[in-house]
Amino acid sequence: MTVRWLSAPAVEQFYAAKPGLVYPWPREFWKESRPTVFLLRVRNQTRDEVQFDPTLAALVSQDGRRERPVSYEEMYERLAGAEGAGPRLLSLQASLFSRFVVIPSGGQREGLLVFPALDSEVRHLLLDLASFFVGGRNTPGLFEFQVVRQKTE
Repeated sequence: MTVRWLSAPAVEQFYAAKPGLVYPWPREFWKESRPTVFLLRVRNQTRDEVQFDPTLAALVSQDGRRERPVSYEEMYERLAGAEGAGPRLLSLQASLFSRFVVIPSGGQREGLLVFPALDSEVRHLLLDLASFFVGGRNTPGLFEFQVVRQKTE
């Protein structure tokens, strides 16, 4: 499994590289506070099935605050009335990890986990994938990130 934080331009590039998908969020959607987006790639190189429940993932800050991923249903509610909602929602459905995932032996999947915006004080994060199973055995994943903020003028 690989996990990568995506900047706003990287999220746009992610969608631009996917034939048939469009960038799902109108520019004003995240204007006030940009979400925290991670790209997960899972390749099952075992003989067993891999199972993952993204709804149980958590983004944990250094002060112990835990955030759950934003669900497809929450995104749907916010985007349903936006211009071009149909293609936007289809792109989200195709790219978000928001439902239970099963990956057979030799299979692979990639998707996004979207969390609420980070507080300005956050300097250290753990992405806790507590519900990750290989062959029925719980194999949780912890990914550590240091937050480095760039000054903008």
